[in-house]
Amino acid sequence: MAIVQNILTNLRTDLLTIDGSGYTNTISKAFKSLRLVGDLTDSDFDACYVGVGRETVTVNGERGRMCELIVFGLIYFNISTDTQNAGTLESQAETYREDLYILNDTWTNTMQSLDANSKRPVQLCEITSITPYINTGFSDRGELEFELRIIYYRG
Repeated sequence: MAIVQNILTNLRTDLLTIDGSGYTNTISKAFKSLRLVGDLTDSDFDACYVGVGRETVTVNGERGRMCELIVFGLIYFNISTDTQNAGTLESQAETYREDLYILNDTWTNTMQSLDANSKRPVQLCEITSITPYINTGFSDRGELEFELRIIYYRG
């Protein structure tokens, strides 16, 4: 399997470790394709999606090519309808933001992604941006958007 596929698979695995144990929330599903929040069923929540973005490659004499990969992600969550207009969607998104920062300190599986050709693991995986609350138009469904920067080397 190619390293980018390994990275995406391992990112999904890492996001599923947000399971309430050491985290506030639980992600129970990881989608391989982008979904619209309105198309999800109640049983789909809470879930995540990660997809590959732009990759920049720099030739580095001894180590081959240094690759910087941008990955886009979404966390889909739902709550009880906010009948008091208390901002519970925003509050829930903030708890997911904090969970992502806890995960950002490890990325256990992602950091072990290997390129079948070079056997070099991912060197860096870090959050570069988080949009903690996206107005989805639903009173009981929210999304949190995040972007990651991943650096790895190819032979």
